[in-house]
Amino acid sequence: EEVGLSALAQSEAGTLSYGDVALLEIGIALAQEPRLLLLDEPICGMSPAETGRTVAKIRQLAARIDIVIIEHDMEVVFEIADDITVMAQGAVLASGAPDEIARDERVREAYLGQPDDEDFTQPAHA
Repeated sequence: EEVGLSALAQSEAGTLSYGDVALLEIGIALAQEPRLLLLDEPICGMSPAETGRTVAKIRQLAARIDIVIIEHDMEVVFEIADDITVMAQGAVLASGAPDEIARDERVREAYLGQPDDEDFTQPAHA
């Protein structure tokens, strides 16, 4: 129920969509009652609808549990995170609130690859 899959409780995991499998995996981790949840690219390969549903669930969970996310989709990172640490070439490039990261020139040049006059909170490929 916690991850929104109760309607699929009788389904075999192998028949679930990619997004539902990701939510199932989060649910399995939550069953252990962790104090910290680590998610490695939780939306990788998802459809836009699955991404939206998963992001909403992660935001909901973040209200009661600490979550560390490794994610390359900066739109998702900006939508979810309270604090962001950006790494490049294995070293910390910048750390701070989403608005600070979006304005950080080093991040703009090295990681996001957009010139200073573009808004990073908007899709780069729209």
